[in-house]
Amino acid sequence: MLALLHVRMNQELALMANVVISHFSAKSATPFMAVLAIVWMGPALLAQSLIKDPVDEFRLWLGAGSSGDRPVKIREALMAMKSAGEVGRTLLLPDWQGQYRDGINKDSFEATVKRFVELARTGLQSREPLVQRQTARIIAEAGSINSGAQNYTGSERSVSRDSMLRASFSELQKELFTLASKGSACQLDALYALGRVDCSPVELGRVCRGILEGNNNPDDSKLRQAAADALHQRALSVSVLARQGRFISTEETATLRQSFLQVGEQLIPVAVIGLADEERPVRMKSIDAINAITDALADSDILIRTTLDTALINDQAEKVSRLQELKAEQKSLSPLMKVLRGNIKTIAGLGLLPGRTIHTRVETLAILQDYALFRKRLSDQARKIEGSDDKKALLFPKELDPFPIDEQGIRPIVVSLIAGLKDVEWKVRLECACAIEMIFLQSDMLELVRATENGPLLGAILDLLPNENNVYVVLNLARVLSRIAPGQIERILPVVVALLAHADIDVRIQSVAVIKNFGPEAQQAVPALAAMVVEGDADFRLAVIQAIEAVGRSARPALPAVAANLKHANPQVRTASARALGRFGGLADETLAALDAASDDTSSEVRLAISEAITRIRAGSR
Repeated sequence: MLALLHVRMNQELALMANVVISHFSAKSATPFMAVLAIVWMGPALLAQSLIKDPVDEFRLWLGAGSSGDRPVKIREALMAMKSAGEVGRTLLLPDWQGQYRDGINKDSFEATVKRFVELARTGLQSREPLVQRQTARIIAEAGSINSGAQNYTGSERSVSRDSMLRASFSELQKELFTLASKGSACQLDALYALGRVDCSPVELGRVCRGILEGNNNPDDSKLRQAAADALHQRALSVSVLARQGRFISTEETATLRQSFLQVGEQLIPVAVIGLADEERPVRMKSIDAINAITDALADSDILIRTTLDTALINDQAEKVSRLQELKAEQKSLSPLMKVLRGNIKTIAGLGLLPGRTIHTRVETLAILQDYALFRKRLSDQARKIEGSDDKKALLFPKELDPFPIDEQGIRPIVVSLIAGLKDVEWKVRLECACAIEMIFLQSDMLELVRATENGPLLGAILDLLPNENNVYVVLNLARVLSRIAPGQIERILPVVVALLAHADIDVRIQSVAVIKNFGPEAQQAVPALAAMVVEGDADFRLAVIQAIEAVGRSARPALPAVAANLKHANPQVRTASARALGRFGGLADETLAALDAASDDTSSEVRLAISEAITRIRAGSR
């Protein structure tokens, strides 16, 4: 400690000497005079330079172990701080980690937060706009750890620390909302801070709506950007915490869940207004705000619980109680679902308008995916509540459905999806393909689209596939084809058969899977299957053999090609070929010679499959 102090003193003296010498040299003074000046001024300058930095002093005692006078020294250093900036620096110290909740620094942390709030409130109430602006920025920076945006996983203690900070920082929202109002010199800074503390979503929505609707400095794009940023940060904060819910105590979970639902309900309609703004940054922040909410709904189990397995609960009373909890939670989603359902067409329409950035278009389609995902989670939860295994049934109440399920309601969404498929950017097309697959994995949505919008959407998919260069887009859409219109094989089959020649093996395998799903109706694909079954690796050949089996009797011309695989190096391919030939019975009689020639195969499993195939073929030929 003394050595460090000695170094510090030497550094300060050297610095003072340089300052004084420079000063006297500028006046052509002799070096001797400079030395005299140091001797004369040195003690005063040195005393000033060695004044303790209260933040350094605070940090020193924070890590001082279990020293007896440690709490007193920490409190003295804290009270020596005269600005929110100084106390804010202490809140950001890493030394708190693991000590603020139940460790030796708990009381000190609470006192530090209290001191910060006191000084910050004084700064916000100052008559000097510069002081107000700086204080608002300090609140935002100190409160940024509230959002958890830097660490999505977090830890139990960091979430608990955030909870305490959020509760304390929200005490400053009255002053911040006053400064965020019309005519204030520090509107931007106040909005920046409000997005990063647990402010009232109702009040934040009201203020931001006024700005985004043009009632408040309509020509100030920076102000509208600040409003959209506040919406995004507030939504991001509560969404990140929802993901961290597994670290939060049971008592805090209900409060966090209610807070999330209120933030979503109040801020999404305002963000939709921002989505129509002429400024790109405003639109981007607005779509990010919506996405933060929908993404958490699709991902967080504290919002829509699906992991509770009531079958493992032995006590009947407890099981009934758990199911009642789920029903109550499901009912509490209704206001937010109403907001989502009422805005989905506008979100899809505005987000995919020509001229929107790639980011906005991609995020819009990601939101549609989220809608489908949390709709599925609701359905899974409802089946758990009802004790039903019927995956086709839509068991949750109609008012909880985020999609407007009627012909008029689904049409704008399909139109938006078609626009996404025609986008010039592959990232947008891929996100659109994923959204289509997510939406139409749900049987009732699929049936509705088949009945009302099948033609245009299917046509857009079929028009795109032959010329699509992105493998992942093709894969997603190929999976969709066998679901969205299995009855229109005359339109789908030629496109899928053409994909059998695709350079990517996964695309070829998926194309074969589509043909397999069509079964006997896919007889026009037999020539292509016969050519493909003797090409490619083992996995591809196995897939083609299965497709040939699915086509059935009309696939007889492909059987000699299947028999050629009895010589393949992979025993699984040889076994599958023999079994497939046997299942055709007498129709495969022309392959008997190939089977007889392969009957001495080195693999016992292959030999058994060949023997069974020969028996079945000969029995069927009689």
